[in-house]
Amino acid sequence: MSDEDFMLEDEEDFGFEYEEDEGSEEENGIENKYYNAKAHREDFATAKAEFEQIIAEDQQTGPGDWGFKATKQIIKLCLRERKLDEVLEFYDKMLDFVRNSLVARNYAEKSINNMLERVSSNTEDAFSREFYQRTLNVLKGSS
Repeated sequence: MSDEDFMLEDEEDFGFEYEEDEGSEEENGIENKYYNAKAHREDFATAKAEFEQIIAEDQQTGPGDWGFKATKQIIKLCLRERKLDEVLEFYDKMLDFVRNSLVARNYAEKSINNMLERVSSNTEDAFSREFYQRTLNVLKGSS
């Protein structure tokens, strides 16, 4: 067998079919919106409105990671601005994702732990207790 015959043999089609990227255009669009909103974090009103839009879009397509991530970002924004009523409102929404198993359990646990640390180091004891109590209520119900 000559080298030329060998090269021709090498060029056979092995039946591989290449697939398109797994993420849908909708998924990529919401991801882009998320990162754009994150870039506006210094402007509370703009960032919050953009994250709320992401949550609304995520609800339409079936709630999941992007709605959860946007909710976490709103909590952080509200905490920074000391809007504690809104922190609790959006934390309850974040816990709904956990309660309804809409995000991976490990990711949810890590997110909750990070949020608990953030709240306990940045708020008064009474608020921290309320925050922890809401967390306990959800975790007791989901175990």
